[in-house]
Amino acid sequence: ERPLNDEPAVRSTERPLNEEPAVRSTERPLNDRFYDRNIYRCIDYSRSSRSYLFVNKQVTWNEANNFCNRQGLHLVTITDNYLNMWLIQKGLEVGSYDWWIGLHDRHHEGLFEWIGKMWSDFRRWGTGEPNNHDGREDCVHLRADGSWNDHTCHQQKFAFICESKRQKCSGM
Repeated sequence: ERPLNDEPAVRSTERPLNEEPAVRSTERPLNDRFYDRNIYRCIDYSRSSRSYLFVNKQVTWNEANNFCNRQGLHLVTITDNYLNMWLIQKGLEVGSYDWWIGLHDRHHEGLFEWIGKMWSDFRRWGTGEPNNHDGREDCVHLRADGSWNDHTCHQQKFAFICESKRQKCSGM
């Protein structure tokens, strides 16, 4: 298996649900041996000037954060319930149910902050969350029902969503 940082990034623009998205490599021509449009999908968000790169590869939160940073992006900051549910809808279309997001309390237990340095007081914790199970859960993932759960940053593996501060998918 190829390492995450060696895989070509594939992006698309958002299309109506009944239309296939345009998918193009941003770094090198598509190689059918490694190409799978369900691994990478970039979607512009019509309610803001942001884009989201959905990466349907199971990795730890630390690996996801490093990957986003190498692309000049950051793990997603969720600012309201509309965005939260839009991310779930698009995530299910890409093919995963659990997604790492940019929220964590790695620096001070119980004080959650967004990795992208954006501020948002929006939270959608699942019942009984965050619970810091066994004192080791510092990173947050988005579940298929739209709720959030804290989990271990370096052991558990989920797909993840990177965010761009401006729309980057269009025209690629």
